[in-house]
Amino acid sequence: MNDWSPALDAPINTALSRFYAKPTEIIHTEPLAAGLTNRCWRVTDSQGGQSVWRPNSQAVRAFDIDRAREANAQSLAANHGLAPQPIALLAEGLLVPWVPGQPLDQCNDDHTAILIDLLVRIHQLPVEIETAS
Repeated sequence: MNDWSPALDAPINTALSRFYAKPTEIIHTEPLAAGLTNRCWRVTDSQGGQSVWRPNSQAVRAFDIDRAREANAQSLAANHGLAPQPIALLAEGLLVPWVPGQPLDQCNDDHTAILIDLLVRIHQLPVEIETAS
């Protein structure tokens, strides 16, 4: 079922055009399966790139998911070589680059050592702690 909202085309096209520094449009969207808290979308654009649209939704609000914090965390990870930079944080959601790969449960190799190294690197990142006011 494809229930993409055409109202998203304009703000996402603008974000993609800024990202590529040239006019860019969405040419295809498809829902991603297996989201735990929301429906995300793979977006293919006219530059041949792919990204993931992580919309704000009722489920996002119900679980108190904060896309701005998510974008900040991804930017921090990107600054340390662990992830790509987010493309855009919009009022409607977060647009991030698509990272191709396979779910670990579909891989034949033992990725334990890779995961341990990645977790060590993540836990070494600096964090800012907010206090409740």
